[in-house]
Parts: sequence; structure tokens; C-alpha cells
Amino acid sequence: MSDLEELTALVKRMAKETPLTKDDILDSESIKNEITDMLIIGAGSEAIFLAEKDDKLIGLMVVYISKSQFTGDRTGHERFWYVVPEQRKTNAGGKLFDMSMNWFSDKGLKRIYVGHHSKNSMVSRFFKKRGFKLLRKEYYLEVSNEH
Repeated sequence: MSDLEELTALVKRMAKETPLTKDDILDSESIKNEITDMLIIGAGSEAIFLAEKDDKLIGLMVVYISKSQFTGDRTGHERFWYVVPEQRKTNAGGKLFDMSMNWFSDKGLKRIYVGHHSKNSMVSRFFKKRGFKLLRKEYYLEVSNEH
């Protein structure tokens, strides 16, 4: 299995576990294209961090930098962060997080935004323990396309 195929399989697994994922994201070709775009188009402003165990990919974190529309400052953002369930209590996620925070720091960023699904209280505690403050809560509504 190539590195891109292994990464695609991991993203696909993550998408299946994520609330609100649309079926079209589960298409392997779409995932490969998005990963390739991140690596090529986002070079310098996006990063992918990988966790491996026994030569198998067990986790990833994708982060990016954008410019704040309010202050003009460059800010860091977590796009997604995933560790396979059977490895979640091994500190693989913590190591991914630390690598991304170091990358943000090396880029000179002063503010970083992260998010997670409300059902994951373990991640909420993780962020609070590392000094993150709650910024906002978001709501969503499923809208029917039927007229």
C-alpha cells in the first residue's frame, strides 16, 4: 500500500466516525485529491502530521494558517485530528498535537483555534488542560431541499 493510499484509508475511517459526514467524502478518489491539494496548494500554510505504530498509520492531524478578518493577524487552525480508537489512550494524539503546536510556534503565530464535536468530552478536557479557552458554541440545522 502506498503512503497516499494508507493516508486515504485513514481519512476514510475518520470520516465514517465523524458526525455529519456526507457520503461523497467517503469516495477514495476525492480524499486523495483533497490530500494532494493540501500538500501542493497549501504548501507552507498547511501541514499534515502523522502518527505510526509498527509501520502502520494510526493517526493524523491537519492544520493550517489563515489571516484573521478582524485583526489581520495570522492565526493557526486545526482542520482535523484523528487517532484510530484502539490507540486513543496511548498519547499518539498528544504527540500529534504537540507537533502541530511546535509548527505553529515556529511560524510565529500568537493565536490558535481548535474545535471538536460536542459529544467528545475527552478532547474538551484535553484542550482546557493545555490552556485553551472556550470561544463559542455552534449549532446546526438540517435543511430539507424539498420544495
